[in-house]
Amino acid sequence: MAASPPPTTGFASGEFNSWIPPDTDGAVGPNHLVTAINGSWIVQNRSGTVLFSQDLGDFWSGWWNTSNPSCSEEPFDPRIVYDDQVGQWITVAIRGRSTCLDRSAILVAVSTTSDPTGTWTRFTLDSDSTNTVWADYPNLGFNGEYVIVTANMFSAASAYQFPKVWALERPVTGSSLKWHWHGLDPFDFGFTMVPAITHDAGVTTGYLASSWNASLGAIALYEIDSPVPPATAPTISGGATAYPVTTPWSFSSPSANFAPQLGSGTGINNGDARMQGLVMRNGELWAAHHVFLPASGPTRTAIQWWNLATSGTVLQQGRIDDPTGTVFSAFPSIAVNASDDVLIGYSTFSSTQYPSAAYSLRLGTDPVGTFNDTALLKAGEGPYVMLDTGGRNRWGDYSSTHVDPLDDDAFWTIQEYSKLPVGPDGRWGTWWGQVEPTASGLLADLSLTLSDAPDPATSGGSFDVTAGVANAGPDPASNVVLSLTLPAGIAFDSGSITDGAGSQTCTEASGVVTCSVASIASGDGETATITVDVGAPTVGPVITSGQVLSDESDPAGPNNSDSETTTVVDATAPLITLLGTNPMTVAHGSVFADPGATASDNVDGDLSGSIVVGGDVVNTVVVGSYDITYNVSDAAGNDAVQLTRTVNVTDQTAPVITLLGDDPMTVPRNGAFVDPGATASDNVDGDVSAAIVVGGDTVNTAVLGTYEITYDVSDTAGNPATQVTRTVNVTDQTAPVITLLGPNPMTVPLGGAFADPGKTAL
Repeated sequence: MAASPPPTTGFASGEFNSWIPPDTDGAVGPNHLVTAINGSWIVQNRSGTVLFSQDLGDFWSGWWNTSNPSCSEEPFDPRIVYDDQVGQWITVAIRGRSTCLDRSAILVAVSTTSDPTGTWTRFTLDSDSTNTVWADYPNLGFNGEYVIVTANMFSAASAYQFPKVWALERPVTGSSLKWHWHGLDPFDFGFTMVPAITHDAGVTTGYLASSWNASLGAIALYEIDSPVPPATAPTISGGATAYPVTTPWSFSSPSANFAPQLGSGTGINNGDARMQGLVMRNGELWAAHHVFLPASGPTRTAIQWWNLATSGTVLQQGRIDDPTGTVFSAFPSIAVNASDDVLIGYSTFSSTQYPSAAYSLRLGTDPVGTFNDTALLKAGEGPYVMLDTGGRNRWGDYSSTHVDPLDDDAFWTIQEYSKLPVGPDGRWGTWWGQVEPTASGLLADLSLTLSDAPDPATSGGSFDVTAGVANAGPDPASNVVLSLTLPAGIAFDSGSITDGAGSQTCTEASGVVTCSVASIASGDGETATITVDVGAPTVGPVITSGQVLSDESDPAGPNNSDSETTTVVDATAPLITLLGTNPMTVAHGSVFADPGATASDNVDGDLSGSIVVGGDVVNTVVVGSYDITYNVSDAAGNDAVQLTRTVNVTDQTAPVITLLGDDPMTVPRNGAFVDPGATASDNVDGDVSAAIVVGGDTVNTAVLGTYEITYDVSDTAGNPATQVTRTVNVTDQTAPVITLLGPNPMTVPLGGAFADPGKTAL
């Protein structure tokens, strides 16, 4: 068969958020795409711009939250469709598991308009009024009369019991939107009953399908018939009717992690062969699921599709299969447009590729029983290993494909692919792609080969990725687009690709580098060189993945993608920064506290706690100069430049002078004066009395007066003592002497004259 056409556009949607698996689901409306996956609710425009994003639990806020720790898990297994018959979005999710039987319910929400960012009406469908079983794995469909919801019911011990179906009457028009629903009694036939998405107007019968009997090669078809009047509960019929195929299949794989992958010895869990999708279009039914082949001892998985009349007659049936067992295909979703073109989106697994997203197209004019070859939607970027508690490396559990409501021609599909791992842990991503049916018939076998230099590259540096694009024909490739997905931590710097017109500049957006060439002739090739910068703290293996597409179909799709692993090493030494001053002066006898240092590394970040302090031990009792050293190494063994802090312990304390003798001091005039002197002591030099310098006045005891004697001294560090002054007072301390003149005693005659001879005083 011919190659399926390349996608006309593609972009990333929800990414790993700790949930495994993501349960990839989404739908397309007139202006929006909504991704509903475990843990995330994302609204994008048709160019991929995220308009609104929130946690899935926040979308259902108030409808699952409870204080009971056994019921604290967020809603899971989301499904969403855009109901093109009434222009509204419908979404469901599951609340409550085996530990929370009384809370188990189907959460249902319907948008007011075709704008998913607007208002929604929410309500619940009780899983079981007796609280003995809980619901899992819902499916969602609709027709002109009902919205149909199904679920698998499990016991408290998580053992499968039966399927259950709800039929919800269409909402009435008006400002108050109200839904009425009729619960259908559980029935014991079928497993994972998938209701049809019905695009045909006026159809009031609801169709459901299940993978009924793998060993017989049979599926089963059921009907929900609208009663008259419609207020009466509908009836369900059909069931165990075999629709044989050429060969039977196995319902399950022989091992838990069955599908191979590049880069890991741990395979991918492919679940089981339950029904995955059912669509009604132009009066016929189309179904898809994956199966394990051969039935007697499976060695691979393949996509199995069906085209049925509503009576159950098989109109055509086939498989998308690699009989060599090299490529496994699983988790399909199916859509049919007005022209009976059919697109099936699915995941592919192989030991030569990382888990990838793919699809196959069948035109309405193609031969009966055929599909065109597999086309790559998004190449996996690295191995995926993320085991659950049971050791399963889970993928899926499903995907989603829809016809574009704007033209009823193009298709949109959202699929899971593996992103770059983080350490040993795998990471999943989801990718939207639009596919336009084409019947041009032109073939251009494009191949892509990636290389890098230098390898290893340096964290914080740059490296080049060289992309060799070749066209093996047989036709020229036109509008060739090379897309390179850069790993986390790698930033686009510059890039160009050569063609017949010279060098064309490459562009980058959201981590995807795009290089365009008008055409590549058959047998010719071009080369693109992309320079990227390695941002710290990126180290270890980084994987650049790429794919090349053209307007022509590629008959050998897998070789148009490639990946290149570059080892990034840390070659940059840490940087030490001293805190505080350097050199640092510390007083003798004081307490020394090292202000320390910080260390930062472009990869390891803050290494301050790993600094090794060495060198001298500062002893403030001993005056001198001390050198403290600081060293650190990062995890890669790069040594920082050693820094040294010089600490000078200095004598900063002046000596103390103590006077001997009195102060002030009194000396008698003409007495002998002897200076009693002073002593001086220093905290470092000790007794420095001998260095005292005596100055000031010279005491002259012959002259009465006040004299000031000064005492000064400095230690060997030059610290001057506070000057001390002694006051010396020279005073007159001798009393005068009186000498009588004349005799004493003196005799004077009675009556005689007395003349005092007087006295002298000296």
